Amino acid sequence: MHKRQLTLNKLFFEHAGICYWCKRGTNRIQGAPRQATIDHLKTKAMGRESFSDGGYVLACQECNGDRNHEEVVRLKAEKRKALLVSY
Repeated sequence: MHKRQLTLNKLFFEHAGICYWCKRGTNRIQGAPRQATIDHLKTKAMGRESFSDGGYVLACQECNGDRNHEEVVRLKAEKRKALLVSY
């Protein structure tokens, strides 16, 4: 098994399958809705050198794609605000 897959499995277990950003469940099946992905808290645009730099969390594919190199704190606040409004 490759390091990336091992890391994804570890994060899935540590986060109980819950996306770090939207707090909804993720899915480990490739191509499934809300597929689990590895999301770096520090993107390459912010100076991350490689995958082995660490600082990653479990994120659903939707949230990981939405981030698009925005600052982590700002996105997290937006996601939480959207969740509160939807209730």
